Formats: sequence, structure tokens, C-alpha cells
Amino acid sequence: VYGGDAAQWRRAARSLKARLFLRTANVDASALAAALTNAQQGILTQADNFTTYQSTTAGEENTWFQFRRGRGTDILAGAFLVNLLRTRNDPRLTQYFANAGTTGAVAGATPGQETSNASWLSATRGGAGFRQPILTADETNLIIAEVQARQAATGAALTALNAVRAQYG
Repeated sequence: VYGGDAAQWRRAARSLKARLFLRTANVDASALAAALTNAQQGILTQADNFTTYQSTTAGEENTWFQFRRGRGTDILAGAFLVNLLRTRNDPRLTQYFANAGTTGAVAGATPGQETSNASWLSATRGGAGFRQPILTADETNLIIAEVQARQAATGAALTALNAVRAQYG
């Protein structure tokens, strides 16, 4: 992933530690400070994102692409998520999902429903060479924002949150 760059691997490890510390902060008071310390030394730029390695070569394709090719419509966009994104007018709806077969719009399926009228991943995210994000600068910066908000440093938290928001309009 990082071509042997030890500094990038350390940043990835710090982001992972920040994620884990944040998840334990409700039961361990010291974990919140540890989450912030690790996040501030973690992945902070998009160039350092930890993503899977994928290509269009057989056997190296994106896992979701391989699943779809082999299993068809066994997994589809969920109606709950699609409706939630739609009601919030969330621009990620079409980034995540493609238009469904006959509906011409993004559509979700209910649990257990297998239909050609529900959406699959977008051409980008479901494509053979799409590199799935595992640890990202966005997540790390949002961890910083959450910790600062919990520590009542609302100005700093809002700055961190708005830095991520600004990237997406």
C-alpha cells in the first residue's frame, strides 16, 4: 500500500489507534485524550489514505466487483439507506449507487428482497479497479473534531469539521 514508506505506515497505525481509542472512550476516560493524540499524528491528507490495492487484472479486482460478477443481485442497495440519503438530499446517494434497471433512479431493496429494480454500487465504486478506502484523512479529521467537541473545544472542533465539509461542498 505504501511501498515501504515507514512514515506513512506509522500515520496509518496512528489513525487506526485513534479509531480504536475513540470507540473505548465511553468506558475509559483516558481513551479520549489518547484518541486525539493519535489522530493528530495520523493520516491527515488524502495522499496518505490507506486504500486496498485493486486493478482490472483478473484476481486483483475490487471485491465488490468480483462479488457482483459471481453472485448477481444477492446484495443490493438497502431501502433504508437510500431513503435516508434521499430525504437529506445527500450528494453521496449517486456517488455510492447507480440508477436501478427499470426505474431510472437510485432505488433500494428491503431485507431479503432480490430484484432487478434495486440499485447496485455506482460505476466508480463497483468498478474492477476501485480502491476501497480503509483508513482516510476524512475519518481522522472527523475523529479530531469529535474528540474536541466532547472536550468542549467547540471552536477547534468546528474548524476540523468544516475542513472536511469544505472538500465536498
